[in-house]
Amino acid sequence: MKKIRSQEETDRKNRINRMIIGILLIFLMLASTLGYAFFSSSGSSDAEEVEPEDLNGQFVNGRWIYQIEEQQFGFLNFIGLAERVPLTIESDLNTYYKNPLYVDSQGNPEVLEEIRLNLGRYSSRFQEACYDSCESDLPEKGCDSNLIVYRNSSENRVYQQEGCIFIDGDMVAVDAFLYKILGFI
Repeated sequence: MKKIRSQEETDRKNRINRMIIGILLIFLMLASTLGYAFFSSSGSSDAEEVEPEDLNGQFVNGRWIYQIEEQQFGFLNFIGLAERVPLTIESDLNTYYKNPLYVDSQGNPEVLEEIRLNLGRYSSRFQEACYDSCESDLPEKGCDSNLIVYRNSSENRVYQQEGCIFIDGDMVAVDAFLYKILGFI
């Protein structure tokens, strides 16, 4: 049989139960905050922190991610590699801002995607095109347009002739151009 308790005993037991639940909730909140602080650092295998002089870039899912203000930019190659590529261009981001941007990538989807991800957001239109003439069903553009021309080559270099940017080399040269246009180098 259950013992009959006074109102005072019942209130005291309820107060103790509430206190225990409150302490457990406070402990749970503190533990989760500390756990998040210690275990969500970039030291995991998904992200690798770069030195401060490298703009606090992170290597995430095969791409170097840099952030300026609220914008994130992703590159296949580290900025240190891109800095070694000879660049002789006068264009800057304003050249492409709210203007059509055409890219002749020789059918290389990786080049097209890298440029689109980083510069496409600033242009009024992003479109694949051909430099002068081609057999593809693409618009033919010359250096009177904002045209980026990629050519696979063993030597990396980026140079400008009128409104055309010529990128000779591999993806390191493409990233060097993007780092330069976006103001990273």
